[in-house]
Amino acid sequence: MLHFIFSVLAAGPCYHTYVTLHLLSSDCRSLLSYICYTSSSQFWLQVPLIIHMLHFIFSVLAAGPSYHTYVTLHLLSSGCRSLLSYICYTSSSQFWLQVPLIIHMLHFIFSVLAAGPSYHTYVTLHLLSSGCRSLLSYICYTSSSQFWLQVPVIIHMLHFIFSVLAAGPSYHTYVTLHLLSSGCRSLLSYICYTSSSQFWLQVPVIIHMLHFIFSVLAAGPSYHTYVTLHLLSSGCRSLLSYICYTSSSQFWLQVPLIIHMLHFIFSVLAAGPSYHTYVTLHLLSSDCRSQLSYICYTSSSQFWLQVPLIIHMLHFIFSVLAAGPSYHTYVTLHLLSSGCRSLLSYICYTSSSQFWLQVPLIIHMLHFIFSVLAAGPSYHTYVTLHLLSSGCRSLLSYICYTSSSQF
Repeated sequence: MLHFIFSVLAAGPCYHTYVTLHLLSSDCRSLLSYICYTSSSQFWLQVPLIIHMLHFIFSVLAAGPSYHTYVTLHLLSSGCRSLLSYICYTSSSQFWLQVPLIIHMLHFIFSVLAAGPSYHTYVTLHLLSSGCRSLLSYICYTSSSQFWLQVPVIIHMLHFIFSVLAAGPSYHTYVTLHLLSSGCRSLLSYICYTSSSQFWLQVPVIIHMLHFIFSVLAAGPSYHTYVTLHLLSSGCRSLLSYICYTSSSQFWLQVPLIIHMLHFIFSVLAAGPSYHTYVTLHLLSSDCRSQLSYICYTSSSQFWLQVPLIIHMLHFIFSVLAAGPSYHTYVTLHLLSSGCRSLLSYICYTSSSQFWLQVPLIIHMLHFIFSVLAAGPSYHTYVTLHLLSSGCRSLLSYICYTSSSQF
């Protein structure tokens, strides 16, 4: 029947084709396995056909969870004038969506979207994941030189992933996003996700998601990249461990990216004092034109800042500042030390011959140390500053600090 429909539709692009397939799937024991169709140069696939065809497939697949359903959609999108706009499906309580279905469906969508950069492609995937037993494992897509991935596609795709992952904490969710960003004109702007009380975000998801963001941002220095990550960390059991990214010679890391990324880290770390939080930031600063300006974080009464976090954070700052003496580097660290149980022990940095430490950096760094030390007299505070001054042109002029009654 479907072969007949496609044969009729293949008459040419001059006919508008609208097909609706209604099938009561209550008695369907053997579900649809493959729908394969190759569009020829004479046939321009219409949007309504895809929508109705997929609606038919999902209606058939919704027969029940007792059948294994595998669907493969092959469509040559070389002649597609009107691309797929919306695929909306709501899974009912009787249907447990299978992993292969999502993989094949997304593969079909991306194949259709790969028609060319001349079409604006907006895809929204709505899936109620309440009944999803097997969550999505991998979504892999490689953009070719003919396809410039649009921002809305990434936003909707990630929104779909997070909606699926939000099924519950009982499933291990690992998501890997592979995107060749060589041809990305419009970069990702916002990825916003709010974790509910029913969802405990896993560490691998964050690592892969950030790896995807950085891979996309690494397209080139000609684009201004602003990334904001909003994550309510109230239910985060496993916190972020490592975020590693190496900037290549083609990528000049922008200041807003670092600020937002660190703001995300601190928001996650602020979940509570019961978790040990270790964060390591690796950035090759040889090509960094715009250095980090401000890192501001206010520790609340519920968060006790750990020593390793400060050490790694400062190591990251100094590594970035070590790019060269041609840039004026001003760093301000604001930390309310009222709740700091473990104070900073050592800040060690050795200036190389290529780096002339600026006066404002030392002033701000010492101001940070003294602010932390001012937590109270009940803690033994030992601070060691190692600085090779052989290459320091502008040495420290004044170190002024007024001890308050509490210190």
